[in-house]
Amino acid sequence: MSMRRAWLVLPCALAAALPCALTASAQAASPRTSGDAYATPGANDCTWTMGTAGVEKVVILSSGSFTMTSLKNKTAAAAVELVQGRTASDEFRFAWDGSTLRGSSGGWSCAGGSAAVVTAGGENAVQVDLTLARSGVSVVKHYLVYPSTAVIREWTEYVNTSGSGHTLASPSYLEQRMLGNDVADVDLRYMTGARIDPGAKSYTIKTKALSGGYAREFDSYDLFNGCATDADLTGACATRGFNETSATYIPWFSLQNRRSSDGVMFGFDHHGRWRLNAGLVDGAQTGVSMTLPSYSATVAAGATVTMPRAFTAMWSGDLDEMSNRLLDWQYRYMWDLTRREFYADVRLVGEIGNGAHPFLGIGGPYDPAGLIQKVFGYADH
Repeated sequence: MSMRRAWLVLPCALAAALPCALTASAQAASPRTSGDAYATPGANDCTWTMGTAGVEKVVILSSGSFTMTSLKNKTAAAAVELVQGRTASDEFRFAWDGSTLRGSSGGWSCAGGSAAVVTAGGENAVQVDLTLARSGVSVVKHYLVYPSTAVIREWTEYVNTSGSGHTLASPSYLEQRMLGNDVADVDLRYMTGARIDPGAKSYTIKTKALSGGYAREFDSYDLFNGCATDADLTGACATRGFNETSATYIPWFSLQNRRSSDGVMFGFDHHGRWRLNAGLVDGAQTGVSMTLPSYSATVAAGATVTMPRAFTAMWSGDLDEMSNRLLDWQYRYMWDLTRREFYADVRLVGEIGNGAHPFLGIGGPYDPAGLIQKVFGYADH
């Protein structure tokens, strides 16, 4: 996440293999395709249908409200509609000077929208950029549709368009509501984090059958034991004063209909505190809300706050099929991260010592220089 004073100056996220984004006014709204990826405008420049042979998403600006009205899993034998029920599926939420604003809050207008064929990880993809505006603040949504996958990646920018500072707090970076009618048949899955404590059950998939009243708050600061290890826990959990990003939970979650075996998964890139609310969110099923709970800052006039990247992906079948689809996307579009000029430039930082270690039993004082020598010495042999 970053702040900058130039309105709609968008980042080139090389580390995330993302292209430079376009400003909302760069080109007129017109359809774009690349391979099986497509983006088609609707009644206005902030209404779009986007997708591939495996996924389709529809976002609409109507009567001042911006919502997702359709999300289809097209990897199933027959396309499955995930947006169900009457509750609006907001695309964003944030607190602005203490007042919560959502896509469905009303009062939004379209300040521009466009689609373009861009380069992602050396491959073509279709990107949709649109800007929702109201007095003093704008929300810029970006969607990246990857050909030959069932993946849509997105990120959000919150822009202070006023002439004075305003407080932004608890902004979301993925906000969706789905499967409300099928909740009795839906399993929530998550994975425990990367712990090195003796006996810790790291990297273990946990499954919870949902119900109409189920609500769970996953916080990256949660305690590992008693939180990550307990799939039946509801509500919030006890937290630590600090925790590494994936120490308690891996940033991957999924919802799957156990009867039909079609599923949707979510993931994100963020090295900081995060929170995910799942199940009953704002009084309605079935929500997935990803926010930055510790973020509260004054946004200067003209400044932009950029959220982490998150993805939504579809699959149908077992978890092997899910992981294969995820890896196919990573190998094709994220492989740029493995080029030689990158991986030798990242210094190793870890809690590995050269004597008796409190967890591993081999520790002593932390020895970063020795660790680097040992790792590269091993690689040379």
